[in-house]
Amino acid sequence: MPADLTTCSAVIVAHDVNLSIFKPAWLGRQGILLDEELAGQVVITPALVRVPTDRFELLVLPDRIQLRPAKESDRCQPDLVRILGGIVSKLPHTPFTAIGLNFDFLLRPAEDRQFAAWNAQQFAAPIALSIIGGEVDSASYGAFFTFAVLGMKLHADFRPVPMGRREVQDALAAAPDANVMQAKFNFHRDLATPASVAVIFEVLASWNAASSVASRLAAEALGQHHEG
Repeated sequence: MPADLTTCSAVIVAHDVNLSIFKPAWLGRQGILLDEELAGQVVITPALVRVPTDRFELLVLPDRIQLRPAKESDRCQPDLVRILGGIVSKLPHTPFTAIGLNFDFLLRPAEDRQFAAWNAQQFAAPIALSIIGGEVDSASYGAFFTFAVLGMKLHADFRPVPMGRREVQDALAAAPDANVMQAKFNFHRDLATPASVAVIFEVLASWNAASSVASRLAAEALGQHHEG
């Protein structure tokens, strides 16, 4: 099967976000959210503000502002720029400290019986093989690496996932006994005022490019060629 994107999100980390501002009337008046996006069940409490829509979920907490799009990650960059860009433009004095773009995938070779061989071939480091010895077929392997790309630091984390995980059960409902790997890609950039707002827009404008990088790495981990 191809790499399956399970979730993606853009997160802006900040100190002391003023949740009291995030009323539907304010979000609509500022052009951050459209009328149809405010027609659903908005949750407002002293601890969080949550605006769910068909295309995304906006979540505001005291230490972060997050937009989680639907899985069509290649179509949501305009929403990210409009909503998160709109928020930071209206609150330029909020101490934003970092921004992250996140893409999570589930990976599984075409045939489940190939999982152990593929997992060892792609992820087993020599030191792991020397320690494990002859128990290669019963072992599972993962990997973590980080490098600079698109003006950000990319943290890539590959690891076997317990089948009890909700996202695994949902994604592999047709094959509940399958082995699976999770690949998590976090594109991170620290922020420093007064350039924070401009940098946030720069990172949001890199969403499609970051999504393409994450999809390519996930496909290559499966031994597949990624177009795009």
